[in-house]
Parts: sequence; structure tokens; C-alpha cells
Amino acid sequence: MPECYIRGSTIKYLRIPDEIIDMVKEEVVSKGRGRGGMQQQKQQKGRGVGGAGR
Repeated sequence: MPECYIRGSTIKYLRIPDEIIDMVKEEVVSKGRGRGGMQQQKQQKGRGVGGAGR
């Protein structure tokens, strides 16, 4: 299965081989960020940077 898109909570159980889980873990580590990587970078900008204020 080259690609899978899951929307909603219809699928209750999905068996994924351990090799695939290990590959994903290694990919996340190699990229250097997990979930919300861009959000964390945006929060580090500091106060008053970007956007129009009052």
C-alpha cells in the first residue's frame, strides 16, 4: 500500500507492520521535529514581530 488517507473515526483497528512503524520513527528523528514543528517555530519569534498591531 503506497499511500493511505484516513478521515474521521470509521476505522477502529488497523494492523501496521513493525517495520513501517520503525521507518516512521526514524524519519521523524531524521527531520528533527515531530508534531507541530512549524507551530513551535512561530511561537519562538517573540513579541511584536510580524503582523499589524494597534
